[in-house]
Amino acid sequence: MRTKRATLKFKPTFRAVTRVLCRHPYCHQNQGSSNLDFAAVAPPLAGVSLAAPELSYAKTFLHLAGGPRRKDATTRGFSRDEWRELTVDPDPAFKPDHVAGLIDFSAVASASVDALFCSHALESLAVHEVGRAFAEFRRALKPDGFAVITGPDLQGVAELIAADKLTEPAYTSPVGPIRPLDIVFGHAASIAAGNQRMVRRCGFTQKALLATLQATGFRGFASGRRPAPFLDLWVIATPEPKPDAELRELASQHFPQAQNS
Repeated sequence: MRTKRATLKFKPTFRAVTRVLCRHPYCHQNQGSSNLDFAAVAPPLAGVSLAAPELSYAKTFLHLAGGPRRKDATTRGFSRDEWRELTVDPDPAFKPDHVAGLIDFSAVASASVDALFCSHALESLAVHEVGRAFAEFRRALKPDGFAVITGPDLQGVAELIAADKLTEPAYTSPVGPIRPLDIVFGHAASIAAGNQRMVRRCGFTQKALLATLQATGFRGFASGRRPAPFLDLWVIATPEPKPDAELRELASQHFPQAQNS
């Protein structure tokens, strides 16, 4: 069966577009935003009550296992007003729309969402559960929909380990320095504090992630990897093949500073 792939290169820097800092230990989505002037946001006028306008959403995306994060901590594209966010998380404390895990969110109707976003969550699954998760992703997506998936790039991490830098900081996140050891097995400080969500049970290289998605029925792909200090993978996956131009356009909206090769 025909597949379409577009491979993209990343610029070395990534400008943040979110207004709320992501507290995920491995997330770079809010770093390197020196060009943003948060002080320019004016405070509300005293004594004036402003009613929020009613939004008419054109499309819905599923935000999977995002914990406390919401659409403004996803991608440039999903942060737009046209997208309605539907959240799924196994922890009810985060008040998701649906309390469920990655391998079974059957409360979400089949072929009901235009897109989904999954960031640094697949690594919590056992290897044999990944295919089930991707099958569930595909079930929920409309035929013309797409998935945006990001997570650690174990190929880049392995290069640091091979250089005997297992316990040296690879980068600094909002919760502090992150070592290759933390990326592979889970953030040690968070796990020690009782956060079992941070335990890592699997991981991917770019090739392995694309192969697993293809094996579960996805047919269109755009992908890229960012080198240190980011060390992450970004993939657009579609249930049906799409032209390269359309895949590249999706990547330009949802990848961090993607640049066509």
